[in-house]
Amino acid sequence: MTTPLFCFILFYMRKSLKKICAACGAVFLFASCATTKLRPVYVTNTTKVQLLPTDAVKTEIDDYYLFEGVFGDKVFSSLAYLTMNSRETAVVMLSGLGVTLGEIIYDGKICTIDSAVIPDKLKPEYIVLDLQNAFADFGKLKNHYESSGLLFTESIENVAEGGEKATVRTISKGKDEIERIEITKKSVLVKNNLRKYEYRLTRSEE
Repeated sequence: MTTPLFCFILFYMRKSLKKICAACGAVFLFASCATTKLRPVYVTNTTKVQLLPTDAVKTEIDDYYLFEGVFGDKVFSSLAYLTMNSRETAVVMLSGLGVTLGEIIYDGKICTIDSAVIPDKLKPEYIVLDLQNAFADFGKLKNHYESSGLLFTESIENVAEGGEKATVRTISKGKDEIERIEITKKSVLVKNNLRKYEYRLTRSEE
């Protein structure tokens, strides 16, 4: 749950943080950035898919989120500024005062990461694909996974507290559910059953 202090900081720093993100992010990347050839994501241990093009995003996003996750015995949390549009997917991780802790950027050709927040074994392509699974066009995702022999589904379920409806997207191989994504107006919960990680993105409130 978003704390009052968190809301206070965002209320007074929201506009300036966008400029800070851009400026600090550029310096951060110039100083130390792991740029790699775009790698496919192994959705199962034997089945891999490439990331979708950046223009597969259904609705453009430009907002702050609280990013909380667990990967194995590693727990991580930070404020994140998420951008998804036809040109790029970018996650800038920030401290409560707007200091850049790291970022992931995907421009359709390469994926870059520089972060002390996210565990090294959790590759950036996996996070970008998870974001696409949540926010990209369902039809494009369905066709993309089916071409690799995987099932991608979408349904509406009562999974949130208070009976709030959630859009639930799943990736399956046969009877095995590999990943589940629960999407509400305020948050996105990703649970990867195979890789044993999960994280929640909660949209900030002013």
